[in-house]
Amino acid sequence: MVGELPPALSGLYVRNGPNPAVESSSHWFLGNGMVHGLWLREGRAEMYARRYIDTPYHRGDVAPQAPPQGPVALANVSAVSHAGRLLALGEVGFPYQLSPEDLATIGPFDFDGALTTNMTAHPKIDPVSGEMCFFGYSLLEPKVTYHVADVEGRLARSFDVEVSAPQMMHDMAMTSTDAIFMDLPVDFDIGLVAEGFPYRWNPDRGARLGVLARDADADTTEWFDIDPCYVFHTIGAWREGNIVTLNAVRYPKLWLESSTEGFPEAFAWQWRIDTAARTVRETQLDDRPIEFPTINTHVLGSRFRYSYATSLTPNFASPRTSVTVKYDNTVASEAFEHPAGAIAAEPRFVGDPDRSSAEDGGWLLTFRHDLADERSELIVMDAQDVASGPVARVVIPQRIPFGFHGIWHDPSGFPTLGAGAA
Repeated sequence: MVGELPPALSGLYVRNGPNPAVESSSHWFLGNGMVHGLWLREGRAEMYARRYIDTPYHRGDVAPQAPPQGPVALANVSAVSHAGRLLALGEVGFPYQLSPEDLATIGPFDFDGALTTNMTAHPKIDPVSGEMCFFGYSLLEPKVTYHVADVEGRLARSFDVEVSAPQMMHDMAMTSTDAIFMDLPVDFDIGLVAEGFPYRWNPDRGARLGVLARDADADTTEWFDIDPCYVFHTIGAWREGNIVTLNAVRYPKLWLESSTEGFPEAFAWQWRIDTAARTVRETQLDDRPIEFPTINTHVLGSRFRYSYATSLTPNFASPRTSVTVKYDNTVASEAFEHPAGAIAAEPRFVGDPDRSSAEDGGWLLTFRHDLADERSELIVMDAQDVASGPVARVVIPQRIPFGFHGIWHDPSGFPTLGAGAA
């Protein structure tokens, strides 16, 4: 331990990501799902554990190139804590329920048989009602299926939303009243399944954003054309009258020839959708390349002031560097550059009960990997003073490979219902 862990940090930080069980996978996104967890209590780091998620892929029951569907899933992208359950999520397939005691796999979770489609990796939980909105996309049909689970974790309603082609729709956004879909030109191509990750860039199809009332019982999505681009991750969205605003990390293009290509730089971007005039204003917010954005989830769906992200050396070029960035109203007001070769990923916001009246009253947690000595550590930063760097580091004397998304699982379970921070 270096520094002092905040005593109010009591819970489980868990991060998911792909980690090939044997040699390497054909694509970074296709490694076996592995979760890493660190249990914190009253200023102490009590236990670290890592486990492969026990899926048919990991057991070798199906071939690596078999398209995921239902319980045949990698579950290697993210996690969610909802209705007392800890779920590991992938791009497609069912989520997998994990034990918060030791991260052991309980099994595929299908909402007591109500989930019959894929579930993607980025559900959105309303901080007031506890309702969880998510979707799954079809690999063979031009549709996604919109789902809403209530605060008790029961699947309350599901229906199909038509899109322009079978595609990779990785994320969505949510306002207090709307679900926002992104119909973007990275298409699923069944002919590429045997080659690895079967997606390709198709800008001729165009791009559009869809706005759907969250309480709808059928597809009444309104679509709005935008310039071709791709978005892996939204930052946040809100509605003010007829204006729906979406902030996200935008790629101008992706995988022109093959999905094994590297990634171009991506930037914070904003779309302001006037649902009455049926116009969209598109604006780049910052010229620093970023990814893995997060906000305080207690302001999810409403207008937020602060967001956090990571700026990485493009395509891991040498020397490898990473910077944790804090935005204040879209201005990169604070940044901390980690030492060269120490790679930090997504900064996950965890609120401080003693500072809950402030939107940035809390900490940022992430695993950081030192390339020189193959050692990793949990980094804890004060979200109100990002520029000063870590307030605590929990050293883990082994490698935690670079992964995707982490969450904070509170032992009392989500949600703590309320109006959220101002």
